[in-house]
Amino acid sequence: MIRLRRGLALGLVAALLGFVGPWLPPGPERAGAQRVVELSPAEAGLKGVVGHWWFLDANLPRFLDAYRDLGVTTVRIATDWGQIEPEEGRRDFARTDRLFAALLERQIEPLPVVATIPPWASRNPDACGARPLSCEPDPGKLGAFEATSAALVGRYPRISRWEFWNEPELWPGMENPAVHQLWHRAFYRAAKAANPGARVALSTLTGWERVARLDPDLPFDAVTMHSFEDHRADPIHTGRLEQLRFELLARGRDVPIWLTEYGWDDWLDDAGRAETVHWVMDWLRAHPYVEMAHYHMLHDTEDEETCCYGLLGPPPDFAPKRLAYEAFRSYAVRR
Repeated sequence: MIRLRRGLALGLVAALLGFVGPWLPPGPERAGAQRVVELSPAEAGLKGVVGHWWFLDANLPRFLDAYRDLGVTTVRIATDWGQIEPEEGRRDFARTDRLFAALLERQIEPLPVVATIPPWASRNPDACGARPLSCEPDPGKLGAFEATSAALVGRYPRISRWEFWNEPELWPGMENPAVHQLWHRAFYRAAKAANPGARVALSTLTGWERVARLDPDLPFDAVTMHSFEDHRADPIHTGRLEQLRFELLARGRDVPIWLTEYGWDDWLDDAGRAETVHWVMDWLRAHPYVEMAHYHMLHDTEDEETCCYGLLGPPPDFAPKRLAYEAFRSYAVRR
């Protein structure tokens, strides 16, 4: 996740394609009663939330209640190789078993995003152990990674959508496209071998800017993108999403886009966040090539870097931000 902050002076906004009008800086006078919108089954993936496992594990009952009340259909959840296999050959699935089962029992689809490198599988184990973002993958451990990936995907046959890596452009060890796609291919092979029906997304932060640097024959079933604020002042990167779709089709790749993070921090107040949620949901519904969208994130944290993106306030109360919470809740999936 990247942190972007803007002031309230946003400038003029370009008109968009489709029925969604231009986004305007929201104000208190624009906050009204929440309208209820029924989503079709094909739009169910738009009711996603990012759920970091360390927060979810610590607050599982409270978060599950919030997901159910909000009508969340999918939770994107970090699934760390470093946590699953801290020592080569010793795998621990206790946490993923617990969290995935809790979500699936409530008919919420986990979207695992597999990432992190255990120090034993890195070329710089000391630096890797001190700072996970510094880890450089050891190509000699590619076979071990592929075996663990197959065991992971095969263990959860009810999970059909998987993502490999999170923001690879920001990882020194994955920023090089040749390295990233080598490991992506290994995960793709493992996932398909373990579950031929699984769909694997190519992970990007920036969309086409990244995909254009990768081999045209790289296998993937979807492309992810993070989308916080657009250069045209839209509250998500509509321009980049449109470009990614256009360029993928130009390559003959008619695959969906998964908007795996979007959200806004404290430059938006509760009323502004509510209005912006409506605008984004309407834009996404008008552009059905976006198959999934995950709001970042359920709650505010006590960390300055991620403090203020939530639909809920910080712990221990997790009090809902009333208007924004109800805005997201007002989109209900038709079962």
